[in-house]
Amino acid sequence: MTPFSGGGRLRAFHLSFTQNRLLLILLGVLLPVLAGLNILSALQFNGRYHLPWTLADQLCQTSLPPVFLFIAAVPFVYLVCHEIKYGFSSPVILRYPNKSALWRHQTAQIAVSALLVSLYLYLSVLSVGKTLGLGTINWDSAVSAYYARTQTFNTQDSLLTVSLLFILSSFIGLLSSGVILLWFRWITGRFLPGFICLLTIGAMDIVGIPLLYSRLGLEHRRWLRTQQLGGDLLLCLLVTVMLIAAGSIYARRKDFLHEQQ
Repeated sequence: MTPFSGGGRLRAFHLSFTQNRLLLILLGVLLPVLAGLNILSALQFNGRYHLPWTLADQLCQTSLPPVFLFIAAVPFVYLVCHEIKYGFSSPVILRYPNKSALWRHQTAQIAVSALLVSLYLYLSVLSVGKTLGLGTINWDSAVSAYYARTQTFNTQDSLLTVSLLFILSSFIGLLSSGVILLWFRWITGRFLPGFICLLTIGAMDIVGIPLLYSRLGLEHRRWLRTQQLGGDLLLCLLVTVMLIAAGSIYARRKDFLHEQQ
């Protein structure tokens, strides 16, 4: 039976869920708690200037590198490690017709997980924000965080637009993080170099050198240049797709003879 048959997929899903059940429960509790703490911090800060804070503002703030890295990227990378750490054992490798198929399966796992975590993060921010009494969006008002930071009104974008871009931005950021981690796992046989690479990228983004996460951020001023924002999103997605394609080619030459678990 190939790993792509119905029974094989079902058993693989059950095994993955059983191994990661506690981790999934922890993530399920962690994301809303972290989102809530971040919203409370934003409310306290903006309350000093008497600026109403909305769900759209919170989604934009959650997408920024320091917040996104702490709330979403770090837990997601930890989840990816647990998802694929058993994927390099001989019994697993031998179930696949070739090593490229194994790579494609692992990247597909990461993509699905990135989408699910992005949606869950979005729903966490919305549900916690609504519970704390946040409005939807007020960017057409002079008494708003958007106007305070841009000195302009925005009557074109709605909460739906902000929500869709937030989910897309989060998905690309998490997918990129997972693929980079997977690349280093295939090349070095360890996760640590991938962690170091992601930490370096995150640190450079935070200090103002845009590599990945800051390009995906939806900070208020970036809505004044939506073409540049869209270009950055597309660029990060294309680079990630190229990494996935290059990984599939590299996988053909991968030697698992000395692979250690």
